[in-house]
Amino acid sequence: MQRHRTAATALLFGLAMLLPSCRGPAPPAAEVERWAGKGVLCADLDDDGLDEIVSWASQEREATVRVYDADRGVPRQAYTLTTPAPLTAVVAARLARDRAPALVLCHGSRVTLVQHDSGAYVDSDACDAGALIRSAAALDADADDADEVVLLTGGIDEDGALRGASLRVFAWRQSALEPEPAGLDAVSHPAAFTPVPVWPGESARLLVWRQTFRAFEPSRVASPVVFGAMAGGLMPLWEGPETPRSPDQCLFADLDGDGGLEMLAAQPLTGGGHLLRCYNATGGRLEDPRDAVEPVGLLSPLAAVQFDKDRGQEIAFADSPKAGVAELTVRKWNEGQLDSLWSGDVSEAACSVAVGNILRGEVGAGPAARRERPQELVCLDGSDLVIVSHKDDEISMTRH
Repeated sequence: MQRHRTAATALLFGLAMLLPSCRGPAPPAAEVERWAGKGVLCADLDDDGLDEIVSWASQEREATVRVYDADRGVPRQAYTLTTPAPLTAVVAARLARDRAPALVLCHGSRVTLVQHDSGAYVDSDACDAGALIRSAAALDADADDADEVVLLTGGIDEDGALRGASLRVFAWRQSALEPEPAGLDAVSHPAAFTPVPVWPGESARLLVWRQTFRAFEPSRVASPVVFGAMAGGLMPLWEGPETPRSPDQCLFADLDGDGGLEMLAAQPLTGGGHLLRCYNATGGRLEDPRDAVEPVGLLSPLAAVQFDKDRGQEIAFADSPKAGVAELTVRKWNEGQLDSLWSGDVSEAACSVAVGNILRGEVGAGPAARRERPQELVCLDGSDLVIVSHKDDEISMTRH
């Protein structure tokens, strides 16, 4: 337990270095929570080798979470839960090495866990973060084959901006998530953070975008910082150059098939849409950023899917190329060009995509083995689930 506390404390003190040291224009809450209210993810919640599909949708005062088994490609609802407040973050985390991944549902200041136990899904009240939860991430901070949960909390001021933000680490202790002894508070909104599955075989790394507020400038700049395992905890290893602002999201994938990983950052544009910026992420740092030739109209977060094993991973997202038009698209990054491999019509209500092994699986398969198998793409389009599969060089889409 002492080792766990040491790692978590090191993470908190490291993150303290990244918090803005002065007050300034904070980002609107709508930007932080852009894709949190509705979404979809794939995770093997019952450890049978096949991923389940999880979808969620928030209303004004509650949220509904549904878990589906995708037997023979047809989603079958296996579990439903209604939370007493809208969801602000949903992640899957393996909280103990001998347990299947659990769903971590963040609503209000509370966290609810959904776990598969003895053939049934069971929900439990895991913890109270003490303030409104804005974002969450799961990562193995101490290399013990179990995830910790990092929560970003903060209130909303009269301008609709986050103030008084805090980053806290929670670890699984017997039957609940318990906070590590150290805490971290700040008067301004800290930059977004993302777990980085970049360097296999090592303990987890964390990418943080450090925001800087400058007097007399309406915008804020951000620089990427990579944390890695050092002296029993996560310590800052590298900081990159500034960008005009922190991206809405980041995606790590092997886009060129060379065995190393790249990072795609979705940079929001003032006039709408996003510019994709690609970094070489091999070797513990982000290098050689290259921008896409044309911006995209993201309706959903990015996802990496393996449809063609010989050409690296592809990028999947819901796109709105022009007003009134929406499509689910799979593209190939090619030196700034986004070559289209496939697209299918969806509605402008399409808001989330996820990738998983929902049709072909293997009990006990690790992440590398799972990536080698053909993957399926799942899109939440309104209340429909759209499943895209690849077999015998044919890509097909079904709506459920």
